[in-house]
Amino acid sequence: MKPFPVLIVALMIGLAGFALSRSLLEWQANNQQPVVSVAAEVVAKRTDVRGRGSADSGLTRTYYYGTFEDQTGIRREFRLSGQEYGQLAEGDKGILTYQGSRYHSFQRRSSPTLP
Repeated sequence: MKPFPVLIVALMIGLAGFALSRSLLEWQANNQQPVVSVAAEVVAKRTDVRGRGSADSGLTRTYYYGTFEDQTGIRREFRLSGQEYGQLAEGDKGILTYQGSRYHSFQRRSSPTLP
C-alpha cells in the first residue's frame, strides 16, 4: 500500500478521535458543574448555516444561538434548538437555567422589574 493514502486515513481517524475526545471532556466537565438559574435578558440571537448548496437542498445544517446577559453583566452564549430560538426575542427577560456550557431553559417573565 502506498504511504500517502495510509497517511490520509490515519489523519482522518486521528481528527475524528480528537473531536470525539474533546466532546466527551466537555460533556464530563458540564456534568460536574452545578445547575444554575439566574435572572437574565436575551441580548442577541444568531444563526450559523453550515454545508454546501442552498438551504432547501438538504446539504446544509442550521445551528441556533442565543446570548443572555445576567444581572452582573456577564454574557453567555448557548446553542439552542430551532423551536427555542424561534420563541425568544431580543429584550426578553426571565430566568436562565444552565449547567457549565450546557443550556437547560429560559423561562420568560412578563414582570418589568427583572433586569
